[in-house]
Amino acid sequence: MLKFLFTFFSLFTFGDDNRCEDFLLNLPQFQYASDFEDEMYPSVDNSEFYTNFRKLNMNIDFNDYDQHLLNAALFYLTNEFRIKKRLQPLKFEKRLRNASFIHASEMMNKNFFNHLNPINPEFKSPKDRCAFCNYTYKASAENIARVTLGIETQITYFQMAKKILDNLTASPVHLENIISKTYTELGCTIMISTKTFKGGEKDFYAVQDFGIPQMESLDLEGR
Repeated sequence: MLKFLFTFFSLFTFGDDNRCEDFLLNLPQFQYASDFEDEMYPSVDNSEFYTNFRKLNMNIDFNDYDQHLLNAALFYLTNEFRIKKRLQPLKFEKRLRNASFIHASEMMNKNFFNHLNPINPEFKSPKDRCAFCNYTYKASAENIARVTLGIETQITYFQMAKKILDNLTASPVHLENIISKTYTELGCTIMISTKTFKGGEKDFYAVQDFGIPQMESLDLEGR
């Protein structure tokens, strides 16, 4: 868990949307065909998500899966967890999802597990990744998780997202971000490693990026 808080007078960080999009378009996982598109987030609430996307209850093919549906499953389960705690659901923010996607991909492809990227200085910290994706904020936080499963494991999209969320909520520092009243926006990624260990296992990398955008007032006491 890593946090970044800025005052009302903090400086903006400037990025280039096209640069971020171009980078993502070169990542094979980002190109996977999906039943769930970014444009659906604002119009699909939690109950509709679970009702309308039957694929959530299908087993994941680790070598051919719906990347963006898996991301969405973690997003909606996170909001469901918040709603049960009588907290406001978080809004989907594409730039935070992009930052989370980049970090999950970097951890997977470059074999590290940390908030700080030791290989690529352009993506070194959550702050750097948000800047690259042109997301300016007053406050931000990041959760990361890694789960290892055997390639013969039968697990659905819903079950995988819940497994990741259970992993995160079991940690006090990660739970603090999930139930924080400070943040208003969220972007999530769950990525399955393209590598298989000798024992027949694969890693799942998950990233949640939380934020409150620069133009919103910072409410440290909650809404």
